[in-house]
Amino acid sequence: MRRFGAAFLVVVALAGCGGGGAKPLTKAQYEQHLQADGAAAQRATKSLAGGTRPLALAKSLAQVQAELRRVADDLDGLRPPSDAVRDNARIARGLRALAASFEPLRRKLAAGQKLNLAQEFAKLQEPKSVADAQLAINDLQRKGYAVGVFGT
Repeated sequence: MRRFGAAFLVVVALAGCGGGGAKPLTKAQYEQHLQADGAAAQRATKSLAGGTRPLALAKSLAQVQAELRRVADDLDGLRPPSDAVRDNARIARGLRALAASFEPLRRKLAAGQKLNLAQEFAKLQEPKSVADAQLAINDLQRKGYAVGVFGT
């Protein structure tokens, strides 16, 4: 779970405000989006902590999935600086893949199954695009971008 959990937190951290426009964002503007997105997604994941009722957990997981998809849409709507375009697309793909990877677990919970979440998250297979999103985040950091909670 540690590897998947870390990727989950990093990728989940991308939630936030939308944006875009005719001109590409400046580096500072793009960093602001990444940081705000990260903080918002991190808040969304807190709904999973401490819950024990399967149906409530299923609802919380569905909200996390929706937030991941919203963030991916947000990132796709941005016009990042030219050196961040590819990384931005990789992160958005990773968010969508991560949201999809939670669906089997959400369905089990929605059916009322009591599960050990730590074990269930450990069993999840990390989609390749989630690992690719982490590489994109690392690449942005190498380029000098402040990525907020993504870098933790």
